[in-house]
Amino acid sequence: MEDQYRMYKWLVLGLISVNMFFSAVAGMMVSPLFQEIALEIPITKAQMGMIIGDLMLASIFFSSLAGGLSDKIGCRWICGAAIFITGIAGGLRYFVHSPTALMLSMFGIGIGAAILMPLTPKILSSMFPIEKLTTVNGIAGAAFGLGGAVAMGTSARFLSPALHGWRGIAVVSAGISIAMGLLWLVLYRDRDLKQDDPGQHSNMINNFKKVLKIKDLWFLIIAYPFLLASPMSLQALLPVIFQEKGVANAGELVSVFMFVNLLFLIIGGIVSDRIGRRKNLVVILGVVFAAAIPCFLFLTGVPLVLALIIAGVASGPTAYILVTATIEMKQIGSALAGTAIGVLMMAGTLGSSFGPGIVGKLIDLTGSPWPGFIFLASCSLFSGLIILPSKIK
Repeated sequence: MEDQYRMYKWLVLGLISVNMFFSAVAGMMVSPLFQEIALEIPITKAQMGMIIGDLMLASIFFSSLAGGLSDKIGCRWICGAAIFITGIAGGLRYFVHSPTALMLSMFGIGIGAAILMPLTPKILSSMFPIEKLTTVNGIAGAAFGLGGAVAMGTSARFLSPALHGWRGIAVVSAGISIAMGLLWLVLYRDRDLKQDDPGQHSNMINNFKKVLKIKDLWFLIIAYPFLLASPMSLQALLPVIFQEKGVANAGELVSVFMFVNLLFLIIGGIVSDRIGRRKNLVVILGVVFAAAIPCFLFLTGVPLVLALIIAGVASGPTAYILVTATIEMKQIGSALAGTAIGVLMMAGTLGSSFGPGIVGKLIDLTGSPWPGFIFLASCSLFSGLIILPSKIK
């Protein structure tokens, strides 16, 4: 029985990772296709940033609700619904003919991501010990990053010609997402809720009150929007910035940053789990990432690739290190992980959804990418420094 459970928990990690992969593909395939889309739909850089930002905007409304519900009723049907929503909203992009309609369809994909993101650590924290939690969360997060990187590197150059344009890609991606949702419902079963689980016996409002009284959690809530603003904005706008600079293979270059980012989701998670010094790691990595961001605007060739690699190393593990730090708080644990992480990711939405739009607007207003990129470097630096007064390890 123990061997069967050991195999089952890795199967669940695999299922989550596959669905994270296709969720990212559905969202991030749009960024390298903006030039193609603009031939049919007039669109500004600020609108481009807002469209990508809509992927996480739904988290304001849905991540905390989904997390709170998961602490009460489990994750199977909630996750299934999230995956189906991603597929349906992605397919609707086939019919859009305006920036507003494209934003709405991306918001629908964002609803799926907003539900899936806080439930993933909740599920894994009930199956894996805390000393492996950043690693397994990093594997699931790396799958999401891999999906984004694959979409960045292939959507414009390979998939668009093969599938008759960006609308064809939307239809195929939607069909795959729906199939993955069916697979999830067939194979996954919630674990029985423990009778002494405080999340089970307390209503959702009381659960939210409990987690919001934790002082150290507030340091993470403040840091999280700034932490997520930089990588999300870079993924959204770097391809266009590189294309305007005349840099060849812009999408592939950005995929270098994303591939390294996802690789160090796992490597950084292993290091974090081994040494346990989560706060120190986040501070150091935040400073390194901040130093790398402006380099994208003046470096070329091999030095540019090296800067992208350094940025990927620095930005990769930090978000999931803070997720594990949240679950490690003795007042939270697995029992209230859904509620606490839902609140954390709801806060993070402020950075991931509004960050690209703010940076795009700064570029449109000034005619230069420098103000936007200095803003992103400042966000990265602040996200590390703000958690210094906390008592997390």
